[in-house]
Amino acid sequence: MKKTTGRLLVLCLCAGTWPVMAQSFTCGGKFIGSDTQAELAQAIIEDGGRAVGVQRVFTICQKGVIQIVLDGNNETSTPSYKKRWQQRAVALLQVPAEKVMVR
Repeated sequence: MKKTTGRLLVLCLCAGTWPVMAQSFTCGGKFIGSDTQAELAQAIIEDGGRAVGVQRVFTICQKGVIQIVLDGNNETSTPSYKKRWQQRAVALLQVPAEKVMVR
């Protein structure tokens, strides 16, 4: 019993520390891989996101538009930040500006 409990505990600890990976998807004909999503999130956080309280960045697709959803405090809704991050996303994803929205 003790041996089984120890193995189960190790299994639970390993499962609990497994990194959460974003799911790859295609939006408006553009493939968005998990590595691209991670790179975009890192770029936003390093480009002033951390300073204004961005904690997480999610990338979703809605009606053919790539939407970048910021999880953080109220300062993340500042239009100047959103515009700057949209421009970074357009450059990184290589899509037209009307296909990317930051919210």
